[in-house]
Amino acid sequence: MLPARPLLVAAAVFLLLLPVHVAIVAAQGFRGFSYLLNCGAASPTTDSRGLRWDPDGDYVSAGTPGVVSLSGLINPTLATLRTFPLRYGAKFCYELPVDRNRRYLIRPTFFYGALFASSSAPPPPVFDLIVDGTFWTAVNTTDDALAGAASSYEGVFPASGRNMSFCLGVNPDYTDARPFISALQVIQLDDSVYNATDFPTSAMGLIARTKFGSTGGIERYPNDSFDRYWQPFPDDKHAVSSTQNVTSADFWNLPPPDVFNTAFIAEQDAPLVLQWPPVPLQNDSYYVALYFADTLPDNQGPLTCI
Repeated sequence: MLPARPLLVAAAVFLLLLPVHVAIVAAQGFRGFSYLLNCGAASPTTDSRGLRWDPDGDYVSAGTPGVVSLSGLINPTLATLRTFPLRYGAKFCYELPVDRNRRYLIRPTFFYGALFASSSAPPPPVFDLIVDGTFWTAVNTTDDALAGAASSYEGVFPASGRNMSFCLGVNPDYTDARPFISALQVIQLDDSVYNATDFPTSAMGLIARTKFGSTGGIERYPNDSFDRYWQPFPDDKHAVSSTQNVTSADFWNLPPPDVFNTAFIAEQDAPLVLQWPPVPLQNDSYYVALYFADTLPDNQGPLTCI
């Protein structure tokens, strides 16, 4: 019997499929109608990657700009925020011109850590996110706020019209504090990215995007053209590194080549068992993309089954 090939799994993406009710200038470094908004800011700012973040005032008509007073804050987009009135049942919306029938990565960021550090500050609010009239998720930043960290949520949504609305919804069942937002990214994706999804009827919410075997930091722009986050997933027993040049342009989802620099490898004649993603999952529909590498020539054995 021919030996099974050692098989490497380099990276993976796990997204929840969400039902959708169909109802001007590109950000620097991105294509089409893309936006990097520094919420509550009065003027543009540039981050450590050289990306320009614009004030959000041109895209939202409600809310109050605010400043986070915290020394040593490295990320300039966390230094300001926009808060909204605690008006039960209200929605406060950003209206963004988009290219119709294109899909967009949406990532809002919320930083409440400095406010929560004050003994007089209320607990972080919990509120809804709504995209084009469709409920996306509930925002709960409590655990991150206790650690002084920011919270980000990521989804991919189709643009059914020439404008896309991104709204914060006040829910009286959740909160006694005002909803807020620190930053908002809306990035146009290539048509090939996640093209196996029926976007006229579905959207996607990120569960995990992982770079297996990596012990470094989060992989993102400029290595990832759409500023997707690739979280490291270390494992001393199975991790390997590679110096092979991998061209990812032929992959539909266009993963960054650097995610293939590390991987997990299965031992000879033994299965590779991963507890991934590291969160409990509900009974629902999911999109999973796994990226593999084969380490032996074609005549050295059959491909291991997954």
